[in-house]
Amino acid sequence: MLTLSDQGHRLIAIPAVHHRAVFAEMVNRACAAAATRPAAIAVEGV
Repeated sequence: MLTLSDQGHRLIAIPAVHHRAVFAEMVNRACAAAATRPAAIAVEGV
């Protein structure tokens, strides 16, 4: 997982590659709590 912060904004990048179960677990973990829930989620389609 890669986290970038700039001017109070945060971007969390979770690589999907071939590990879809791991990807889903990391996204769920990031979204589970209101304190860490992102304002938007973008998913790269294959």
